[in-house]
Amino acid sequence: MEIIFPSPLEHDLHRHLFASDEEACALLSISPALRGGRARHLVRTAFLPAESDYVSRSPSHAALQPAFYVPIVTRSAKEHADIAFVHSQPFADDDLAFSPVDDEGERVLNAYLQRRVPRLGALAIVCSATRRVARHLAADGVIPSSTLGSTIERDAPGVTTHYVRSVKLANFTSVSSA
Repeated sequence: MEIIFPSPLEHDLHRHLFASDEEACALLSISPALRGGRARHLVRTAFLPAESDYVSRSPSHAALQPAFYVPIVTRSAKEHADIAFVHSQPFADDDLAFSPVDDEGERVLNAYLQRRVPRLGALAIVCSATRRVARHLAADGVIPSSTLGSTIERDAPGVTTHYVRSVKLANFTSVSSA
């Protein structure tokens, strides 16, 4: 799986996610595509929450207000785009992985998505300062590894995690604030 970022957007997203020692979140509007039989996700827009858009935030946890993400999810569905939920782990690097807290939060988030916009494709991405790991959120909670690729970082119950390779693509879109 590839996630393709425009150069300025990737830089702005990284700066937002690592502006402090607390976890931070962002949402990405993405367009899925296949190339050579491989899944690719082209980032169209990044939505960067303000401090007031968080329910809670700490060095090991971040949760967004529904008032921030619900309109973005609705807009993405209307535009036939998929969505990626991104968060940082500021103190992770080689040990970067989805945590049990992430697993539970994504189960709740995925249940909401399946009720409200079941055709919307969704990814979860966790970032350290130097690495990214991503996974699909699926209707049944399980994505076979052959669907995403073969480089598995770690498996959690009901989900398979894969490394993500990002490619820079200049002037593709701009960063938006919700």
